[in-house]
Order: sequence, then structure tokens, then C-alpha cells
Amino acid sequence: MAFPLSDAAQIALGRMSEDIAVQYAGKGVRGVKEGNFHITLHFFGPLSEDEKIAADEALNEACAKIHPFFIALGEIGGFPSLASPKVVYCGLSAGVSEASAVRDAVALALERKGFHTEERQWTPHITLARMKPGETRIVLGRGVGKGVRETISRIHLMRSDSTPFGPKYSAVSEYYFTL
Repeated sequence: MAFPLSDAAQIALGRMSEDIAVQYAGKGVRGVKEGNFHITLHFFGPLSEDEKIAADEALNEACAKIHPFFIALGEIGGFPSLASPKVVYCGLSAGVSEASAVRDAVALALERKGFHTEERQWTPHITLARMKPGETRIVLGRGVGKGVRETISRIHLMRSDSTPFGPKYSAVSEYYFTL
């Protein structure tokens, strides 16, 4: 489940990801492809038909109480750290508190339907690249996403299909914020 991003954001993020992959070619970096960028709110794994119905109900309930909001792309970061990342990401410079409030509201609605949600701190981010364990770590410039603003007005229930080139994400359902 994720916030989808516009074509303009997909292009900007695709350039960032490609720059990282080219700059660090041969060092165990795999960039995310344009069209696959999103801000993950919750990972479900495979859902049964009953679970899909329960998730639909939870998302419709939560989205009925949410206003659209703005985000802006921000600094480059890494999990667990930029000095030794397994994941290189683009953070947000605006909309963090709003995105976090939506994530919390959705998590609560999902918990009421019996879903388990993560208890750890959630950091809104967009994955740009993944590192292979044990490979040379990278150092990146900061703030390359600045200036890209988005209106977030919906959530997608996403499907992930494995391909030889990495995962391919597609929307299964769409839930609009109605306040």
C-alpha cells in the first residue's frame, strides 16, 4: 500500500536513480526503474480474497477522514545510514508530518480489521537504489530532489511482481481522500 507519485516525480526520481546506478556501476548498486517509485505505507504480502475485502474496508474508512496534502522531495539518505546503506532513498522536505498522520490513521484502521502493522518508527521515503551486502558503500550529493512538489490525494493498494530486472509495481485498487 503506497502513496502514488505523478509522472513528473517519476521522471525526476528516475533521473536520480539512473545517476546513482551509472555513477556506481559495478559496485553492487541496483537502481529503481521509472514508473516504480512510490511511498510505501504498509507491506501486506499476498492477500486472500477475505483479507482484500477487509483491507478495502479499512482504507475506505481511513481515506474518508483525510485531506489531500503537499509533499516536496528532499535529501538523499540511506537505511540503515547513508555511510553504509542497504537502501538509498529520497526523503521529503515537506509533508512529513501529514504523511505520517495518514500512515498512522491507515495503520489504526488496518489494526481494527485484524491486520498486524509495524511498530517501529516510519520514515516517509522513496527508494532510489538497493545495495548488495558487502559491496563498496557510496557517498552521494545531498538535496538532489529539491524543487519537486506533489499533491498527495490518494492511496494505492499495490501489487509487486518479480521480474529478472527487479520488482514491477502496479495498482490493484485506488482510495481517494474525501475531506
